Amino acid sequence: MGELYFMTLRSLKKSTLTGFVILAVPLVFGDPWNTRHLLENTSKEDVIKFIEALKTMNLSHFKKIIAKNYPTFEKALNYSNLYDLFLGLSKYDSLFREIVSNYPNVLTSMQFICECGINEACFREVQRILLANVIDELIVRKHGFEVMSRLREMARSNVHHIYIKEMELNPGSTADIIATSIYLLLRQLHDKV
Repeated sequence: MGELYFMTLRSLKKSTLTGFVILAVPLVFGDPWNTRHLLENTSKEDVIKFIEALKTMNLSHFKKIIAKNYPTFEKALNYSNLYDLFLGLSKYDSLFREIVSNYPNVLTSMQFICECGINEACFREVQRILLANVIDELIVRKHGFEVMSRLREMARSNVHHIYIKEMELNPGSTADIIATSIYLLLRQLHDKV
């Protein structure tokens, strides 16, 4: 798994798909409800590969924040598998929380998309629901909690898309969850064929 993270993240020309890759790679190896087992069976070498990919690209998904026990690159090398690392990171980042919690928002979004259909109105509604209920770390990192709080209010009033456009926001963590939902849905549809 570490090697797949390493190759995939290093192949990105921009960091736009980083969150999606972080979410999707464990799903290549198994189902969302089996994630803990998959990640616990990784090794220290997988941890090193994952860290090296992020470190060499200076990616914000492993950005040091002001917190006493935040696993910096150096501290992360002490973790023996990806599950323990992701569990540590889950205290600070919703993408890692999504993984160690067996993808609750991804699965809910996938079910909604399955019932609603793959279209712009459906994606906007999934985005609205997620923004009303989940903190988008990319918005917080770039604009702060106040803007995220306002965006949450706008989502609950169903005018989030206007606020996003006016403020030129990029709710990237939300987009990563939606993209992972689409990936799972397409995989499920492919498996039925």
